[in-house]
Amino acid sequence: MTTYLTSQIWAFPNPINIQADVCKASRDIFPTEFITANSSHVLWINLELATIGIEAVRVLQAELSFSGSENHTRYAVILQADQLTEQAQHALLKLLEEPGEYTQIILATSKPQRLLATIRSRCIEQVFSNDQGGLANSHQHEKALEMFDSWLGLRLSEAVTAAEQFKKRDQAKEALENVCRALRLDRMPKSTGSTLHSTHGQLQLCLDALELLGKNINPQLLMEDLLFSLNNLDEN
Repeated sequence: MTTYLTSQIWAFPNPINIQADVCKASRDIFPTEFITANSSHVLWINLELATIGIEAVRVLQAELSFSGSENHTRYAVILQADQLTEQAQHALLKLLEEPGEYTQIILATSKPQRLLATIRSRCIEQVFSNDQGGLANSHQHEKALEMFDSWLGLRLSEAVTAAEQFKKRDQAKEALENVCRALRLDRMPKSTGSTLHSTHGQLQLCLDALELLGKNINPQLLMEDLLFSLNNLDEN
């Protein structure tokens, strides 16, 4: 079963002393079990702040193949995660969704925009300000959920019309990224039972569309197909 909300992106204003920034930020987010540079339950990846290839991800997968302990959450912290190669990021996707029991993966970066959309949509994204050094909550999920809800309950002709606003790839990408984050971070934690199951299915459809958007597919037709799927419409 997928473990929701266990992977996070921590975005800092600059890359200097990013390990120290992670330790400091952890006191806000995990006050009872914060991270230190020497914590035995923390696995630090990329201390040298270099390019991170697929081999490093495979090593991480092997390290996390064993369950953590209920006494201590196990943390895997990837420093300057924007240094992950595209191949390494693709290899990391499944691990972000199912890191294992009592395990938390943190991607620390000063350039979150360099991470694949499919990576970002699978993580809670925390943005830290320079001035406060703490969380600068930038929850802009309300508008994303309003947009998503407007996609539901459409007739076929309405779905076709709604998809017309996504003629540009960047527009579709931004909309899907925002919707995926809002569903994952805001709506899913508030859902239970059949509603949770339904929201999970909707999120998966949006994630699949976001992934396809990275290929040479017409964005308007892709969004049209997504809206058909969300509303169980048959274009025939």
